[in-house]
Amino acid sequence: MPESSQLNLRDRASFPSKILMPDIPGFTGQFFDVKLNPHWQEVETESYAWFKTYEIRSGSRGQDLCDTGLGQMAALVYPEADLLHLRPSMDFVIWLFAFDDLFDEGELRSDISGTRAAINNALDVLRNPDTAKPNSRAATSLLDLFNRMRLTASPATIRHFVKGAEIYMNAALKQNIHRTVDNVPTVQEYIELRRDVGAVQLAFAVLEYSLGLDLPDEVHSDPVMFELELAANDIICWTNDMYSFPIEHAQGDAQSLVFICMLNEETDLQSALNRVEKLTQERTHQFVDIKKRLPSFGSELEPQVAKYVRGMELWMQGSIHWAFTSPRYFGANVEKVRNTGIVEIAAML
Repeated sequence: MPESSQLNLRDRASFPSKILMPDIPGFTGQFFDVKLNPHWQEVETESYAWFKTYEIRSGSRGQDLCDTGLGQMAALVYPEADLLHLRPSMDFVIWLFAFDDLFDEGELRSDISGTRAAINNALDVLRNPDTAKPNSRAATSLLDLFNRMRLTASPATIRHFVKGAEIYMNAALKQNIHRTVDNVPTVQEYIELRRDVGAVQLAFAVLEYSLGLDLPDEVHSDPVMFELELAANDIICWTNDMYSFPIEHAQGDAQSLVFICMLNEETDLQSALNRVEKLTQERTHQFVDIKKRLPSFGSELEPQVAKYVRGMELWMQGSIHWAFTSPRYFGANVEKVRNTGIVEIAAML
């Protein structure tokens, strides 16, 4: 998709030099709280040291990841984890960004066979942690993280983690295959793939872990809970597609709902961005309405379900808040973007 002729035939140099970013945190902040884990600075140094030991992204690329403040992001998306569970949760966030970058901008970006091999090995260590042999730094570090989670996580949480990893990694492979063909999906096709490649199911399994929950499968299979998780997934992914598009634009990447709307609806970049903003607002209202329809899961499970739902809300708002405080997406201009909404994109061409 990013290398597709349909996109490259559009003259990217004709894009506006500036774009107005919607006030995403302002809107979602009307519905969801933001909270920072008070323990994060106690474990951040250890998490970064752990990441550098495995050199998933070595040298300047690894340091660049740390410099974006991923430790603080973990503290924002897992703000109610206790000290014991925060450290593995933070390691997970750093690992996920590093692993995902291998497909988005690293050596596996256009290597389908390499992507398939890396994913198969990573899934093998999760399915068979006591016997599988990791053959990469990414898989070795994942196994270390997973084994530490297994010490305190419930069997249900471990199952959900493995399932989430399977969904995410298989979608990442599919996305990389799309990068090699001339194919622009419909908006709905993209949304369905984005739900999986965004790794939200995996991140929510870590949410269960971070809170020490033991949610049986029937909670997640409940139709209303499934709808609620899907809405949260969409909000996380669509907001990410809005604030990450300058990077994707600079990389010539079309893996963004903004670009997909622009191509399918044959509109300009600002109109496409506004379209995704409207979709996100509608989805946020839907989340609030779906939450009201959640059934009772019984007196024993109800407190856990309440913590999980609040955790999803904190995850959504935490990730959005972090995007507008970290240099990850807007570089040195992040404060200007946060205050004015103006994003300069010409310099990124």
